[in-house]
Amino acid sequence: MLALSLAAALVFSACTKQKAETASSQTPKSASTVPVEAQPANHWKYFSIGDNGSVEFKNADAVSAIPAVVFKPWTEAVQVSDFGLNNGDAVFLINKCGLYPIRYLQSNAQLPVRHELFPHVTAGDLYVEDGQYFIRIYQNSIFSSRDISENTHFLLRTDPECKVYTPAADVAYLHLPKEAQCKSLERVGGQWYASFKADNGRDVSFFYIRCGNFSSFMQDDAYKHIEQLSAEGFRAACEPPPYNRMPDMLKVLADAIENNRDLYLNVFTEDSADGTIFFKSARNQTNDTLEERVPVNVYAVQYSQSDGKQNAAILLPDGTLLLNTSEHGIRKVQLPSLPENFTYTAFSISDTAITAAWEESIFYEVGRAGIFTAELSELGL
Repeated sequence: MLALSLAAALVFSACTKQKAETASSQTPKSASTVPVEAQPANHWKYFSIGDNGSVEFKNADAVSAIPAVVFKPWTEAVQVSDFGLNNGDAVFLINKCGLYPIRYLQSNAQLPVRHELFPHVTAGDLYVEDGQYFIRIYQNSIFSSRDISENTHFLLRTDPECKVYTPAADVAYLHLPKEAQCKSLERVGGQWYASFKADNGRDVSFFYIRCGNFSSFMQDDAYKHIEQLSAEGFRAACEPPPYNRMPDMLKVLADAIENNRDLYLNVFTEDSADGTIFFKSARNQTNDTLEERVPVNVYAVQYSQSDGKQNAAILLPDGTLLLNTSEHGIRKVQLPSLPENFTYTAFSISDTAITAAWEESIFYEVGRAGIFTAELSELGL
C-alpha cells in the first residue's frame, strides 16, 4: 500500500496545479531594477473569518498588524486557490467561498458563500469553457469532517458574473464509486485527463481517465465517452512541457530566473485563460535539504495593455516581480517584503495596477491570507 500511495502521489503531482510551497529567494539574472518606496496604508487586505463562518475582507496597515489565526490544512483554509481570465476580466477563486472578480475585492467587503457545497469541499482549480467558469471541487478524506460520499459532484458551473452556481458533473456519470474525489483535471493537447481517489474507509482505489471533450463530463452517459488509463500512461500524458515552450515574452523572463529549485510555472494568457503549467528544472541544485527538493509554484501572466501591446509578468513567491514590456524591456521590482513563512502566490496585473495574493504557510497548513494591491506608479514603474 505504501508503494501504491507513493506512486499515486507522483501521478497526482504531475497533472495538477499544485499548492505553492514556501520558497527561498530565486535570483533573476541582470535586469534593470526599480527601487520601491514605502507603501502607504490600506494596500494590505486579509480574510477575517467570523464565529459563524462568515468571511469579511478587512484592511491592515501591514501584514504584521493582522491578527494571528489558527492554522488549518490548506484544503480547509480560506485563501486564494486559483486565478483565471475571461474576456480580460480577472477573477480569484477563494477556497470555502467561491469565485470573485478582483474588482469586487474591496475594503470591508463581505464575501458570502456562493454555494452550499463550498464550506464542505476544497475549491481546487478553475476552468474557463465557452465563456463560463467551472470549479473543480473535492473533499480530503483525512481532513474533512463530512462523509465524503455525501457529495458526488466534482464540478460546479457559474456564469461570468459569478453569482449563480450549479453542480455540473457527478462521479456517478463516470460509473465511479460514490466516494471518488477528483484530485486533478487538466487539458493536454486537446484532451482532458482526470484522476480520482476513492477512500471508503477500508481501502483506497485510484482511477485515471481521458476524455476528448470537456462537456462530456457533464453528460449522464459520460462513462461512454472516457478511456481508462494506467497510472503510468496518465503520468506520461500529463508531464508538464518544458518552459522553453512558453510564449516568447514569458520565456525570456523565465530564463532570467536563477532558480536553485525546480519551478512549475502556471501561465495565463488570453489563449489559455485558466492556465497551463510549464516546468523549469533547477540550476545548481544540491538537494542538500528537503526544502531544496520541493518544487516551487510560480504564476506568470501575458496580458494586453489598453493600446493593444503585449506585456508579460512573473511574480516569484518572495515578491520579485519581473516585467517584460515592448517599451521598456525587462525590468525587476520588489514587492514589499513579507515576514517569515509568508509567500506571494497568484496575481493579476494591468497597465496601471497589480493585485497579488499572499498567504502564511507552514508545511501543509495555512494561517493568515489575503491580497496586496498597488498602483504600478507606487512601485516606481
